[in-house]
Amino acid sequence: MAPNDRDHSNVIRISPYHYVHVLNLNTNVTRLVLGPRTFVCMQDEKVVVGPEKMISLAPTQFCVIANPVVKGASGEPLLDPSGQVKLKLGDKVYRFHEDPFPLYPGEMLDGRIETLPVVAPNTALRLRALLDFTDTDGQERIVGEEWLFEGPATFYPRKEIEILKTEKAIVIEINTALCIRATKNCTDRSGKQRVFGEMWLIRTPGIYLPGAYESLVETRTAFNITDKVNAVFNPSPVNSNYHILFRDTASLFLDCRGQNAKQMQAYFLH
Repeated sequence: MAPNDRDHSNVIRISPYHYVHVLNLNTNVTRLVLGPRTFVCMQDEKVVVGPEKMISLAPTQFCVIANPVVKGASGEPLLDPSGQVKLKLGDKVYRFHEDPFPLYPGEMLDGRIETLPVVAPNTALRLRALLDFTDTDGQERIVGEEWLFEGPATFYPRKEIEILKTEKAIVIEINTALCIRATKNCTDRSGKQRVFGEMWLIRTPGIYLPGAYESLVETRTAFNITDKVNAVFNPSPVNSNYHILFRDTASLFLDCRGQNAKQMQAYFLH
């Protein structure tokens, strides 16, 4: 309690944006009293918390409140038959920028005030659903599901979501390609359905951010073919050799489906 908040034992001066919790010694019910006001504590009452400053959040901040109060349709806290505010015990709620607010009896600040995650361009947060819920975009999420929240954007956390890590986009240079594998049945960025274990190449130069159920196997470099340099390769031990000429293509990417480095050998003929 700040100095001079009490004139004497039963008079408490509550400043603006401050609050106290007052316990009724007869009913054992604790109520919230907001400032600014001068509060006279009756003989059967006791101030158990405060005066405390209300929680104030900047536009870039958030906090987590444990055991939040139950609110009605009007937004006012609901009371039980004894007059005590109802709590969602064991639950949590995320609070963002708003007018300064107090903690009701039984509520707790879980951790400290944090800064909202800012997702940079060409990066994404890998998220996982902890509960079944409907996302802000109307999409139904099921427990265990993973997805990407791509930047540039500000991410607003919620109790149903866990942040796993930050994913970074991969640069695809000219004459290189990414060999991608599906880690689960999914739809790739071109809208094509992929099945678990399927592999494919991404050849378009630029920036590529693998999807939530895509993993990078390796980066491949094209074989350059000219009128003087041809390429001979064998895709598997059971197939015949293939002879690629300059009139067929100027460069060659070995497909990644069902092949590995030991099975793909290239021979350059001068």
